[in-house]
Amino acid sequence: MGLFLHTALLPRCGEAEARRAVDACAELSVGLVPEACRYQEFAAGTAVWCNEGCSGYEELALALSANLAGPALLLYIYDDDFWGYYLCADGRTVDQFCPLPSYFADVSEAERRRFSGDAKAVARCCGVEPGTVLGYLRFWEGENFCRKARPGDRYPAGDCWQMADFMAALGFPCDAGGEPELPLYPGPALSLEEILAYRPPVPARQSIDDICPLSDLPSVLDGDYIRTILSEETIQCLLLLGTAHPENAYNALARMQNATRPDPHLCFLLAYCAYWTGSFGFAYTELYRALLPSLFPAYRNDALLTAEETVLLLRGRSLVVPEVSKRHIACKDLTRLLELDPENGDVYLLARCYFRYLDSQWAGSLQPAREDLKALSQRPQRSGGIPVLWEAFPETFLRFVRRGGG
Repeated sequence: MGLFLHTALLPRCGEAEARRAVDACAELSVGLVPEACRYQEFAAGTAVWCNEGCSGYEELALALSANLAGPALLLYIYDDDFWGYYLCADGRTVDQFCPLPSYFADVSEAERRRFSGDAKAVARCCGVEPGTVLGYLRFWEGENFCRKARPGDRYPAGDCWQMADFMAALGFPCDAGGEPELPLYPGPALSLEEILAYRPPVPARQSIDDICPLSDLPSVLDGDYIRTILSEETIQCLLLLGTAHPENAYNALARMQNATRPDPHLCFLLAYCAYWTGSFGFAYTELYRALLPSLFPAYRNDALLTAEETVLLLRGRSLVVPEVSKRHIACKDLTRLLELDPENGDVYLLARCYFRYLDSQWAGSLQPAREDLKALSQRPQRSGGIPVLWEAFPETFLRFVRRGGG
């Protein structure tokens, strides 16, 4: 199970009024826990980050608007697959948007129009120009897919965190994934060989690499592999990494990318630039675009990659996965790696066991993690064992392992 998130934007509303409105909705049967919500006040109004487990959608938006002097814009992320909103005022629905209206089943043209969003309605609600939000109200299909709504946005159509760019456009900026900006490189200019030989340090608890030796296996984030896919043009882009402004390497490569059908090799180069500067969230986003999950089968790039490259890609993606929001995709990637590369199954089993353990609080069962732990214990031991940094695991997971999954 992926991420389910509810965030209410209350334009021209102070925090005190927002808290009163949320408290008034406590009796709804939508899992709302007012004391567990977080509030953030902006010049444009107040954002309410609803507690985990809240699933109010339109019902919550209607109730909030009925208890406010102004409108309520309820944004949501559904299972990490897409985002959408309900805009309500005076206890009635004014507008709604979903980029994948046929996600659950085929819908009529009238239903598609109902979920297409109204830029003018959102603009009136939040006091911005319609053109500010129009680019976000596009279905995720055809030429719209993988395209960013506005220059400077971080997330393209097809990524549920496009919701964060939408919020920022309305005057409610947030740090969705917690990724750092691409930092300046303070040293002297580096040669291509020095750039390809560099291994970025892994910040504590930033990556599965802290707890599992995935980085000991070759991946698309290794300089040796990157060297094999460089052209004269991309070499010039990559050389910008070793300058005072390494973000220019990422930007130069991004201008070469096809937004509708991403070139996986360019995605790998973009991911390498982000990984090189320690921006693992950016690296994951590019590797995600290089081989999209089955939600978008028309845009899969399997045919463009060799079997070996697919293994290298899945290893790299598992290495930099944001464990909070993309656990379920990591589990799918590691399952596929177990099939494609059984020789290193102990590494993949341990990583998947950890992600399944984390996911148990949403999935409601520890059984999948127990099964991985049992399978790992039954595998023949490697010479010298697996070099695992056990101290980097949370204590709760360590207790789970010590008890044999009990």
